Amino acid sequence: QGLLPPSSVREAAQRTLGELLGEYLQDLRARGRAQTTLDKYESNLRTLFAACGWQKLRSVTARDFTRWRSSCGLAPKSLNDTLANARGFFTWLRRQGLATENPLECVGRVDSRLTPRFRRALSTDEQARLLRAAPPFRRVIYLLILETGMRRNELQLLKVGDLALDAPAPFVRLPASITKNRKPAVMRLRPHVVA
Repeated sequence: QGLLPPSSVREAAQRTLGELLGEYLQDLRARGRAQTTLDKYESNLRTLFAACGWQKLRSVTARDFTRWRSSCGLAPKSLNDTLANARGFFTWLRRQGLATENPLECVGRVDSRLTPRFRRALSTDEQARLLRAAPPFRRVIYLLILETGMRRNELQLLKVGDLALDAPAPFVRLPASITKNRKPAVMRLRPHVVA
């Protein structure tokens, strides 16, 4: 009809996707998203923008995304995570009045049910070989992870006060603030781990 889009949309069209992504991440940070999540979104989206050759909003198309997806070689879960991250970003732009549509709104997810998953725990022999090969300063960390099943982020946020090594039944306490399910956890430590 010859009508111009709103000025906020016209201004956003002149800015780079990197600038708009920075605003998006600032908003997510203000809403309480963890820094590790923000880092993942930033890395994931910047990689996608570069791979698809997207500089500005007007260059983003569903066709570019599906072309990239068909040739990138990533696992279905990674592809679906990237699509979800990108959709979230473009939906945020629309809600902020910076875009009139989400260009990836109609892109379907990859079916991940048919892809076999081979993730498994290390065997006892593999654990022993890992601990023998690891330098001493890492060996204790690997042993703690193998014995408790702690996640990397939980281990990084652990404090000395969370370890009760002198208790009659030694344990490590994970506060709710660092666990994935946001519930506190207490894990007993076997004598060789305490040693």
